[in-house]
Amino acid sequence: MALIQMNMYSSALTTATTVNIVVPLENNARKKYPVVWLLPPFGMDYTAWLRNTGIEHIAEKYNFIAAMPSLSHSFGVDMAHGLKYYTMLQKELPLLLAEYFPVNLAKQYIVGIREGGYAALRTALLNDDFYRAALTIGCGSITDEDFDIEKQKYILNAFGNKEISKLKNTNYDLTMLLDKAEGSNTKFYLAYGFYDNYKKSILELSKHIKDTNIKILEKCSSWKECEKALGWFLKEMDVTLKH
Repeated sequence: MALIQMNMYSSALTTATTVNIVVPLENNARKKYPVVWLLPPFGMDYTAWLRNTGIEHIAEKYNFIAAMPSLSHSFGVDMAHGLKYYTMLQKELPLLLAEYFPVNLAKQYIVGIREGGYAALRTALLNDDFYRAALTIGCGSITDEDFDIEKQKYILNAFGNKEISKLKNTNYDLTMLLDKAEGSNTKFYLAYGFYDNYKKSILELSKHIKDTNIKILEKCSSWKECEKALGWFLKEMDVTLKH
């Protein structure tokens, strides 16, 4: 198992950034590996999954490369008043990863927690067939939420409008994007707990995802529950990951 911290200059962000990468080389001799992108929640960084889950053991068990970038307070979008995190995540990092690691870009999966879950699902929805599957844990469509004054500052920076509901029926609206993605080869998954902060938008989003692709967690999305949700997702994807 190799844990690699890649410090790089991002042309998309116009600044330096860091990505943690787990490569299961020792016990899994294969030429190319699937990639699972793991996105952190709001305000956490590239160390979040590594510090709070057993992702190294999980990557070895399921035979994939895990890539963990930072998203800061961006919600994974090209910020209206900030940096282009969506461009970094979608346009820049996959090609960079393929240049240095034995990845199969035809087999990509994307997973995120809370705000990172919104970013994961939106990124997959905007790139039909680029990802085999996407999982959002503990988050629905941001456009169905109400935010307090403090959080509205971040919403304004990311989306250009602190009244996020005004962005319904735009490409920031996951429910609309899911309806448009009907027939896509990408599979979309949702996992949540009954006490998640984004429960309102989660329940709205769940109406647009197949029941079999939804997992209800016993508690709110603690890291332990998030790891459980990731395991469920990977088992669903097992055939794809193994071949």
